[in-house]
Amino acid sequence: MSKHAIDCVTFKLKPGTSVDTLMKESAALSEWIKTKPGFVSRRMGVDENGVWMDTTEWDSMANLKATSDAFMTAPEASGMMAIVDQASVGGYHIEVEDTLD
Repeated sequence: MSKHAIDCVTFKLKPGTSVDTLMKESAALSEWIKTKPGFVSRRMGVDENGVWMDTTEWDSMANLKATSDAFMTAPEASGMMAIVDQASVGGYHIEVEDTLD
């Protein structure tokens, strides 16, 4: 049985980008993400410094990586890519070792 995996991406918005614009682009991206094999959940939030964290959970690292690879060329991702300050992007993939539901 494979372990669940989490993709965690941090970023800042380009200057002048509204949260409303982010939410519109995020909703479009969510529609694409939830069609991908192994998708479990997605959450996004922001800290007091304007750093956003976007996390998705997958049923396996293989499905996470397949979607992550497809993201870079997916038309559904282009709106998000256009409003994110690319120099601020960071992230990592982890396998879940423990959960509390």
